[in-house]
Amino acid sequence: MYRLINMNILLLLFCFSLTQISCAQHKEKETVYLIFKHGKEANCISVKQNPTFKSRLDTTHTKYKGRMTKSKSQLPSFTICQEKFAIEDKNKDKVTEISTKDLSNLNIVDFDYFIKQRFALDFFHKRATFKNIYFLEKIGENKYKQYPVYWMDSSHNRGI
Repeated sequence: MYRLINMNILLLLFCFSLTQISCAQHKEKETVYLIFKHGKEANCISVKQNPTFKSRLDTTHTKYKGRMTKSKSQLPSFTICQEKFAIEDKNKDKVTEISTKDLSNLNIVDFDYFIKQRFALDFFHKRATFKNIYFLEKIGENKYKQYPVYWMDSSHNRGI
């Protein structure tokens, strides 16, 4: 009798856990914008990961200063704190210009927000962390170039 009750409690807890995980995975992802400036210093966060078991409970991290860099190729790629971002070929025509007055309507974040969200959401691929990522590069007094980029996983780094 007690064994049956314990088994039912375990089954109920398991179902509850699956529901919570499912709801967390379906949280609406946000579109973020980062103001990018080649050579600018960036606040970086390196999160400690146990190589045998990735645990959300391990929140050990190290803060350090890094740099933002942009390749000089026709279809640029970007690096911030050893993290790589690129423009997909299908999005190369979606690089646009926006005015300074448009910035107030955008969800502009700092780079450390990327890292914090990545590990808070615990997605397998970096690309899944945000719905869309745009880098904004100042190109004039009141103009920015807007690049639609994706966050490259280590396995996709093309030696940039």
